[in-house]
Amino acid sequence: ATIATNDQYINVLVNTAEFGYMGTGDIVTIDSAFSISVADNVPDQHQAIVIFSIETTEGMLWEHNVRVTIEAPEFDIESPFIYDLIPGGNNDGIIDPGELITFSFPLHNVGNATSQTVDIDFVVNHPEVTIISVEHDERSSLLPDEVMYPSLVLEIADSITYGSSFSVDYTLDSGSYNTTGS
Repeated sequence: ATIATNDQYINVLVNTAEFGYMGTGDIVTIDSAFSISVADNVPDQHQAIVIFSIETTEGMLWEHNVRVTIEAPEFDIESPFIYDLIPGGNNDGIIDPGELITFSFPLHNVGNATSQTVDIDFVVNHPEVTIISVEHDERSSLLPDEVMYPSLVLEIADSITYGSSFSVDYTLDSGSYNTTGS
């Protein structure tokens, strides 16, 4: 028996196994008969087709396509919570010149597999907004449907024009899974 695939995310390591004589109605099982590796960057819920071929000593051939669903982490960074707590802010929920504010970003693993270590970096694109600190949970992984809340403290300059806009850009890395946004 052999297996094969043309899937870009699967590499067949061991593709042949001998099952020996099988009589009518027999079921034969061999542990670890085949071996495959899955790419580190496979998308969550990717559908791969693996072709199983069985050939008898008389030359009869059976082929069967098996659809395999592969699970992986997938990240969603949701809209941030903004805090302008006292001291440093006035606790009115509005970003004002001269305040220290905290942005807390819900980071959700919406995928179906546990992630590797999550690392997230932030950049602010305004000269009068300074990142004071970045904090996030020290975790080696993020389970499926688990949420962590990385946050950053920003100092808004006294000289910034009231009503100015700025964005917070992020880069998230977890193994071979990378995403950016703002």
